Amino acid sequence: AIPLSILAEGYAILRCVVADFKAAGHEVTVLLDGRISKLNPPLKADCVVPVFYANEPQRFLASIAKINDATYIIAPETDQILQSLVKVTEETGKISLNCESQAIAKVADKAILFETLQELGVTPKTLVLNVDSDIFEIKKTVKNKLGYPVVLKPADGTSCSGVSIVRDEFQVDAAIAKIKAESKAKRFIAQEFINGQAA
Repeated sequence: AIPLSILAEGYAILRCVVADFKAAGHEVTVLLDGRISKLNPPLKADCVVPVFYANEPQRFLASIAKINDATYIIAPETDQILQSLVKVTEETGKISLNCESQAIAKVADKAILFETLQELGVTPKTLVLNVDSDIFEIKKTVKNKLGYPVVLKPADGTSCSGVSIVRDEFQVDAAIAKIKAESKAKRFIAQEFINGQAA
């Protein structure tokens, strides 16, 4: 299933990237989910390769990269999808316009990103917890170590999927259910809520 928010965001990025490359005078080949390509959406690419099965992007990427000068991957960070597709591109030896797959790995997993930011001293108080832990233990740990309000979010995820601001312990159950619905990862993050301007 393609979540509608990811579909809208991802396709908008794709259309803009294709338009920018075309405006710069480049020929553009696009791998596109077959369910979307069947709709014949407005896309100014020179060639659209429909993808119907989960293992096809890796195979197509390797062969298409050989005949193209550069590759740019647009994919969700969840389940290491973006990282693994960028790694396939890197292994072809051709130019990848994405960040390196190792860099993606460091930021796509919010728990690893937290550890990196903590070393730099630029992160709110954070706990890495497990969705399968006893709910009463989770509530007790959050209350004692962070207090409320608190932000609960998946350790992996796209944009703000699965994120909740929890104002008291009665909202923890729903927030964890939301995390489970958005992520397959067992780890999740509890973080102090800092009031202020988003930057």
